[in-house]
Amino acid sequence: MKVRIQHRTTYHYDEPALLGPHVIRLRPAPHARTPLLSYALHIDSELDGFGRHAAGSKHGPQVRWQYNPWGSREARVTFPAERGLRELDVLVDCTFDIHSINPFDFFVDDDARELPFEYPGALEKELAPFRAPPSDDARLKELVASVPYEGITVSYLVAMNQRIASTIQYVIRMEPGVWSPEQTLAEGRGSCRDSAQLLVAAFRSRGLAARFVSGYLVQLADEGNIPDLAKGVSNDVVDLHAWCEVYLPGAGWIGLDGTSGLLCGEGHIPLAVASDPELAAAITGTSSEPATDFAFSMTVERLGHEPRPRKPYEDAQWQSVQTAGDEVDATLSKLGVKLTCGGEPTFTSREHPTEPEWATEALGKTKLEQGLRLAEELRKRFGTGTAVLHRMGKHYPGESLPRWAIDILWRADGAPIWKDPKKLALTPPRSVGAAQKEPTLEDAYELGLAVARLLGVPPNQHAAYEDPWHFVKEEALLPHDVDPHDHDLDAHEDRRRLASVLGRGLEVPVGWVLPLGKPEGVWVGDQWTFRRERLYLLPGDSPVGLRLPLNQLSSGSFVPWEPDLTQIDEDADIPFDPAAWLATRRHQPPGAQAYALQGIRTALCVEPRDGVLNVFLPPTSNTEDWLELVTAIEAVTEQLGIAVRLEGYRPNDPRMRSCTVTPDPGVIEVNVPVASSFAEYRDFLHTVTDAANHAGLRLEKYQLDGREVGSGGGNHLTLGGASAIESPFLTRPWLFAGLLRYVQNHPSLSYLFTGLFIGPTSQAPRIDEARQDALFELELALKQVPTREQGGWIPPGLTDRLFRNLLADVSGNTHRTEISIDKLYDPHNLGGRQGLVEFRAFEMPPHEQMACVQMLLVRAITARLVAEPYERPLIPWGTDLHDRWMLPHFLWKDACDVAADLRAHGVHFDAAWLSPFLELRFPIAGTYVADDVEIEIRQAGEPWYTLGEQPAGSVVARYVDSSVERLQVKVRGLAPGDDGRHVVCVNGVRLPLRETGTVGEKVIGVRFRAWQPPFCLQPTIPIQHPLRFDLVDVWGRRALGACTYHVWHPEGRGYDEPPLTAYEAKARRAQRFTTDGHSAWPITPRDPVLRPEAPYTLDLRWQ
Repeated sequence: MKVRIQHRTTYHYDEPALLGPHVIRLRPAPHARTPLLSYALHIDSELDGFGRHAAGSKHGPQVRWQYNPWGSREARVTFPAERGLRELDVLVDCTFDIHSINPFDFFVDDDARELPFEYPGALEKELAPFRAPPSDDARLKELVASVPYEGITVSYLVAMNQRIASTIQYVIRMEPGVWSPEQTLAEGRGSCRDSAQLLVAAFRSRGLAARFVSGYLVQLADEGNIPDLAKGVSNDVVDLHAWCEVYLPGAGWIGLDGTSGLLCGEGHIPLAVASDPELAAAITGTSSEPATDFAFSMTVERLGHEPRPRKPYEDAQWQSVQTAGDEVDATLSKLGVKLTCGGEPTFTSREHPTEPEWATEALGKTKLEQGLRLAEELRKRFGTGTAVLHRMGKHYPGESLPRWAIDILWRADGAPIWKDPKKLALTPPRSVGAAQKEPTLEDAYELGLAVARLLGVPPNQHAAYEDPWHFVKEEALLPHDVDPHDHDLDAHEDRRRLASVLGRGLEVPVGWVLPLGKPEGVWVGDQWTFRRERLYLLPGDSPVGLRLPLNQLSSGSFVPWEPDLTQIDEDADIPFDPAAWLATRRHQPPGAQAYALQGIRTALCVEPRDGVLNVFLPPTSNTEDWLELVTAIEAVTEQLGIAVRLEGYRPNDPRMRSCTVTPDPGVIEVNVPVASSFAEYRDFLHTVTDAANHAGLRLEKYQLDGREVGSGGGNHLTLGGASAIESPFLTRPWLFAGLLRYVQNHPSLSYLFTGLFIGPTSQAPRIDEARQDALFELELALKQVPTREQGGWIPPGLTDRLFRNLLADVSGNTHRTEISIDKLYDPHNLGGRQGLVEFRAFEMPPHEQMACVQMLLVRAITARLVAEPYERPLIPWGTDLHDRWMLPHFLWKDACDVAADLRAHGVHFDAAWLSPFLELRFPIAGTYVADDVEIEIRQAGEPWYTLGEQPAGSVVARYVDSSVERLQVKVRGLAPGDDGRHVVCVNGVRLPLRETGTVGEKVIGVRFRAWQPPFCLQPTIPIQHPLRFDLVDVWGRRALGACTYHVWHPEGRGYDEPPLTAYEAKARRAQRFTTDGHSAWPITPRDPVLRPEAPYTLDLRWQ
């Protein structure tokens, strides 16, 4: 981030003042870690009766630069002796490139790592001025003694720094001078310079070398969004500041800010350092008259916009995006297209980032806890009278248990489903034996009995038991030294289940089951009978309602049927008024309780579990029946004064709105409500993100090396219609055909928004990445779709049959593909006939605004394809996909072409809105300039290959080889052609740079082995980093300079955990790019070994 600082100091004199020489210490010191890009010192003076004169003029001040004993430059200013001054104005104008700095990125010599230590003899003499002992003051001694001088040296520095920050209250003192440590301690308060001098004295009391530093403190606006936590500054600010530096052997001078208690970072820009504060004052000098007025101002301004996690767009840009979204919606409406959209944003944990469930696992305790918190936050924000329903999610191969799902449900017509949220138990599961009032089986029975009375069904509740024979067998198979009653949380889940059941007792019911249903428009009950007399549940962990032994019931029992969703008008109100229905039921005289003539197979189940009373809702034939059941349950909870957790089945009805929380490996996924416009989708996404923030979740995710990635999982975008029969992709099959052609023609739509895992075995492979013949089959299938001029319609089922077997990965999985039609119109699956097209090559970005831009892009492309059908032929990219299209230069150029094509067809879309995706997916590692030639190193794409099957316990696993990485090298300033004076080498090999079409600009990809894991392709090829890029003068056979890319910290520093913040992540990335260590003279670059199938990539594994 480039910033400009302007610092102005003005002195006014009522009487003409003769000034003696002044020393101005306002130039950044040589050891400043923030790069100085430009600097100017302007000094103006107004002479009495002689006008204004700038420095250097005949009558103006004279400036001479000199060095102090510590190598810093100081300006010595002299003034005319014959005339007095009325005004003196000093202006500093400078620009800096502020990059995140890890303040702990240093090594301490082994001899000084632990306290106490001694400076070596020669060094001790050199540091003598900075070790002068302070005065013998009792308060200072007490302060120093309060922090034990032992243990790790760096830990001691941090502790002392924090002690002073917490002891001394910060105040702004306008009077000149620095208080002594004794006065600062006596006052209990002080300015930054007072705290800095006190910290210097404290360290010197322990024999450590410490010095006083004055400088600029730049604080950029805090863009954090963590609720209920203190924020930093709300605007970018800069001030003069003071701090302390301590010298540690090996590490050098380490800055510590006694005002904040933090180590000095990128915002601390030292101007002057000295053993005494007087020698570090910003301006010193003499005057014959005192100044009658003094003015001081400092401003900081960002130069340009740099996309960052919490601010991808400036306010004006974001307003333009929203305006464009409204324009796209207006275009679609004018074209007669009602295009709905949805998404699945994913979030990681801010509170437990290192737990397995937030890395690779799908399930875990903390994930369920935060999922419940998120559901509660969403309930507060969505709908009126919103209900929360827990149900079983998907069960994936290789996972022992099915995943959970939490639905937030509300009615589109505004009528409430559940009125009193206090009667919904949304707390996380409680541990066994926790100190609270647990719901009992009696509570469960009373609730079931009251619901039966209200519905008018027989109160024939069956006690549900665990099957004793199953668990007797399980207990008999345990090793003899294992206690079956031991609740070991680290034990296998089967053993934990057995211990839980045996601890409760096999003779104790699990819950109560109330058979009921509504086969003929009236609620009826049933009396179930079993050969074993009792109702024994199927073994497992699931709710009672999912473990009923339905195979033991009569085969003629009634089963609810699924309604035909195409017959439901989504704009109509649901004809059910909970208040009116409840009033009718309560005033209805008791009558005969009805039994089902043919029996029923559905039941309401109530069980105390996890410290909560769980009510399992059975499937119903229509939404009205489900709402009646929920209304009855809420009425009973008010009557009994208890809270319940709803679980089980929910109606599938377009008149009901929903938002679903589910777990995915490493993330929590939220299925946002279906939106009918871009503005509605934007609002939904903002609401979900805000709720996630309050639930301890976030969108940001970082790798160990500091690279920023998407949150993981998918932000799979869906487009469709209000219903399947209204889907524009079914009513206009030529639109879907054009979409397939458009995406295939533009590789940027496949690679610019996806995650790190790309290639034929990824989660969203292109159709032409794996099987080359699939491209020709797709072209043939597209010819079967009539154009708009030909009538343009085919039966919906035919669209599915034409493309289902082509839009699949190499294993035939129709879900893992770039464009999935699993939910378009599958004739064999009712849930697959929703009229939806799913875009799976979109990973969740680190900000909801970027996710909105993704949706705007696909909606804009759809509008463009409706306005003018796209019938261009498919392009046989071949090996170009994993060669040229892995380089961000060409992807960005293609993305700009997409934006230009949209604008050419009347759809406004600015390519600059995609810039944050380029920086996220392909960040710049660094740039280096030498002899007017610039080398830019940027991350590039690299397909990961899935290896062969390996045994993994009782199943087989396939490892993904991510050991090879790719960089893009772009060079600007070279002479055209290949026979110029300059060449660029990587590790001694000449780069075969390719022209980009811009004069003097060339580009190439460099592929190399970054890691050497046990399972990988080519396991004998060693690691090939660091990569040193030399700019070579071939005439002189010498390197003009070099930059080096490191996969890991250049000095071998390891990290145990990913970075916590964007600043820490950026600091780690910056450490991995260095600009020293060029090759020694003479240099003779080696010719590269080129692969004809990859002309845009130099593969170092072949060199």
